[in-house]
Amino acid sequence: MINKGSIGLFMTMMLTAHRSSPATADVLMKELSISQPALMGRLIHTTKGLTEFGFAKVFERVAGSLEGDRKDVETLKTGVEKSPELQGIS
Repeated sequence: MINKGSIGLFMTMMLTAHRSSPATADVLMKELSISQPALMGRLIHTTKGLTEFGFAKVFERVAGSLEGDRKDVETLKTGVEKSPELQGIS
């Protein structure tokens, strides 16, 4: 349960920061990588699979029903793809 809650919180923080600006999301991810490297590593590993399955399907439905543009799903995918670089492990 804690893992699911952490992932949900992580996704919410990432999407909210990205809505402010993509640079804000990058800074958030970098800061989390510095201050919470173990948590970030676990979230990155777990979230990679969820962008294709599970939570991503929920976000696809939400994005489709609210905006029809899939922005939130693409934001999550981009963030997960960028995260190793931002962690300095690419």
